Order: sequence, then structure tokens, then C-alpha cells
Amino acid sequence: MPWVQQYAPVGGVVASACLAAIPLIILFYMLAVRKAKGHVAAAAGLIGALIVAVAVWDMPVSLAISSTLNGAAFGLFPIVWIVITAVWVYNMTVESGEFEIIKDSLARLTDDR
Repeated sequence: MPWVQQYAPVGGVVASACLAAIPLIILFYMLAVRKAKGHVAAAAGLIGALIVAVAVWDMPVSLAISSTLNGAAFGLFPIVWIVITAVWVYNMTVESGEFEIIKDSLARLTDDR
């Protein structure tokens, strides 16, 4: 689906930048003012970004949804990779008994437990 992004859809770069900041404002508002949980604030920011993309930048809805899924996949893969690797290393050190060495080394760093 051919779609060419406009860099100043409302006439000026400053006004367009202010509109592009709406998802961030939503995110900060939800976190700082409403004290919402992180995943709820992120979902609200995502919905705001989708609305701004479709309404202001005239992005096709199907392209907005597919780019959201693409971003989620590329964002989650490194996180999952790191978590799985960290759990694997932890389990390996516990089974081999090396975790006790690490625990003792960290305990000697300070007297304050």
C-alpha cells in the first residue's frame, strides 16, 4: 500500500511537532498525574499514537496496525531474549554451585545487608 509520510501535515513544523507529542503527553499524564500502571499508560499512549497517525498524518488504518505489530515484535524479541538468557545463566550457576560464590562475593562488598 503506497503511502507517503508528510512531515508537516498541519501547515507548520512546530504545529506538527506539537501534534506528534500528543502520545508522549498522554503517557506522561497517565504515569505522573493519574498514577496508572505502566502497561495501562503505554496502551493509552499507543492508542493516542494510532489516532494521531490516522487522523493527522492520514496513515491508512491497516498500515498503522501492521506497523504497531511490527514495532511490538521488534521491541519484545530483544527483551525476551535477554530474560531467557538471564534465567538460563541463573539456573546454570545454581545447579553448578557457582551461585554461592557469587552470593558470597556480593555479600563481602558491604556490611550493610
